[in-house]
Amino acid sequence: MAVFNKIKAGALQYVLIISVIIAIVLLGFIMLINLQQKVKLKNKLYKESITNVMNGFSYQSHHEIPHNKETIRQFSQNFNEETVLKRKPWGVFDVAFVSSKVKKEFFMKVALMGWVTDKPKALYLKENNTPLVVVGKTKIEGDVYIPMQGVKTGNIAGNSFAGSALFYGKEYRSKSQLPSIKNKVQLRNYFKHNFWQEEAIALSLNEGINLVNSFNQNTLVYSDSNLLKLENLSLTGNIMIRSNTKIIIEKSAKLKDIILMAPEIIVKSGVTGNFQCFAGKMIQVENECNLNYPSALIVLNIEENKDSNITIGRNSSVKGCVVYDSDNDTMENLYTPQIVISENSIVTGNIYCSANTELLGTVRGTVFTNNFITKQYGSTYINHLYNGQILNDVLSKEFVGLPVDATKSSIAKWLY
Repeated sequence: MAVFNKIKAGALQYVLIISVIIAIVLLGFIMLINLQQKVKLKNKLYKESITNVMNGFSYQSHHEIPHNKETIRQFSQNFNEETVLKRKPWGVFDVAFVSSKVKKEFFMKVALMGWVTDKPKALYLKENNTPLVVVGKTKIEGDVYIPMQGVKTGNIAGNSFAGSALFYGKEYRSKSQLPSIKNKVQLRNYFKHNFWQEEAIALSLNEGINLVNSFNQNTLVYSDSNLLKLENLSLTGNIMIRSNTKIIIEKSAKLKDIILMAPEIIVKSGVTGNFQCFAGKMIQVENECNLNYPSALIVLNIEENKDSNITIGRNSSVKGCVVYDSDNDTMENLYTPQIVISENSIVTGNIYCSANTELLGTVRGTVFTNNFITKQYGSTYINHLYNGQILNDVLSKEFVGLPVDATKSSIAKWLY
């Protein structure tokens, strides 16, 4: 009898153990289902926040957002959504911030934004009652806005026009004023160094420094009253460098996305990087430089320097914007070029010159200029294009650049 009772107790133990195991398995299964539901909901909300952020950038493409102020918009039917848009100037471009929070899920992106146009053109030559004269291997591909006198062929020291057509595109009449740069006031504020903000932090700059500053952080600013030579260092991101005299960029400097400001800026031969330069007098890019997109060379001749100019040396490449602007009307009558694109150099993007442009290289994009000028064989030729090429058809229709004749803004580069 004792043996029989012992067997029953053992069976009961087995039943209890099996019951516990089944309960654990069921509990685990229920927890797994609950976890899957939470992960599914979390994933759904996270996807919603991503969609809201992308809708935020799309919204900024077609609507003006005030600088340095948060704008709240609703892009979904979810009442738990909170999407914040913010924009601040960054040289020629804007830095756009969009963040979205749906319950506890958060997503954020930061982008550099510029402007695009629905009707890209190769050339806009201001109406100065003077025809455009094409000489040598000059080639223009794309629509042109030119004076009433049109385009004709010419001859320089025995070199006549070698092309089969004066230009390849539609012809329109230009006006007595160049199209305006919509953010011209913003550019001038950079020239005047009106960029100081409460959140800006002073930067100590030493040779050998390797610094990356996110656009989510406060702007780092370095200012010097003396000549500043940048060499053997690396600077990336939300950084501004200013000199009251001159900045020289050596080949050993690695610069990316930063802004440089000085009366004179010299980019030495062999420099590679992407950055924006703001000068009041002169920017000189020497030979065999490679300034990647999105770069900008900006001279705003507010002080009316007669020898103010931008020069891009031979075999160099600039991808972005090249701008010379002056309020001095007499600058238009000087027989000197204010923007010089040397032989075998390529500018991909926009050139805007309120005075005289000497184009000996190639522009893959659009040229806005008051006049062309070229100095050859000891003579100066007004409104002559000599061996220069303007090829708008090879530029992407989605190119993001200057706000001239722009219809909307768009993303030039993701920063975060």
